[in-house]
Amino acid sequence: MHPDYVFDAEAEFGRKAPLIVEIGSGLGDAVCHAAEENPDKDFLAVEVYTPGLANTLIKINSRGLSNVRVVEANAPEVLATMLPPGSVTELWVFFPDPWHKSRHHKRRLIQPAFAELAARALKPGGLWRIATDWSNYAVHVREVLAAPPSSRTCTTASAAARRAP
Repeated sequence: MHPDYVFDAEAEFGRKAPLIVEIGSGLGDAVCHAAEENPDKDFLAVEVYTPGLANTLIKINSRGLSNVRVVEANAPEVLATMLPPGSVTELWVFFPDPWHKSRHHKRRLIQPAFAELAARALKPGGLWRIATDWSNYAVHVREVLAAPPSSRTCTTASAAARRAP
């Protein structure tokens, strides 16, 4: 992704519709299913894993989806520069790497700086959906989102957690 590139959803999709961005779309199962079920919304899948993006593109093409785009890029860069401020209706982060060892917690995606970038991209009142299956990470996410924001405009967030086996 070029650092000067700014995603123009209306131009890219040829219409004005709510934009949902999935960070870490993996093999594209969730984003493609949601796009099929919600043809009135536009979706952007963000992934760094090239084979995952390839699988997502295969699903998009085989299902004839015209409301999904993909980008191979790091999430913080997408949120900081590629997406215009206040352009995202929903931001999804489903099952990010929990980095379960204490010494690795600093590598977790959901951190205060990332929350600020998410807030920048979200429309006022936008929804940030976060899911994890590690209770420790769910507690971490709640702590990050409960911290006083410096400039956050995100007004709604949800976290789902269950104990890992």
